[in-house]
Amino acid sequence: MAPFSGKIETKLIDGIDVRYYERSYHHANANASFCGGMKDRHFWMHRDDILKLLHAFGFDDVIIRDEHLSHPGGPSFSLLARKTSSGA
Repeated sequence: MAPFSGKIETKLIDGIDVRYYERSYHHANANASFCGGMKDRHFWMHRDDILKLLHAFGFDDVIIRDEHLSHPGGPSFSLLARKTSSGA
């Protein structure tokens, strides 16, 4: 059974369409040693949508690091986002 169900929800956040991809931990969250979320059903966001939202919220300096598109746990990246403009 694949972790992603194939269900994609689109929500409008501050005028931006954001895609939510449904994912399951396959009930691993029931194990006390599990370090993920508290519920089995959760959603991942598309990379481009995350970056669009950050920009819309005034984060004008975004540094992307450690991007792993084929990570065994699913595509991932880390980032640092900050507001450098005054009044943002």
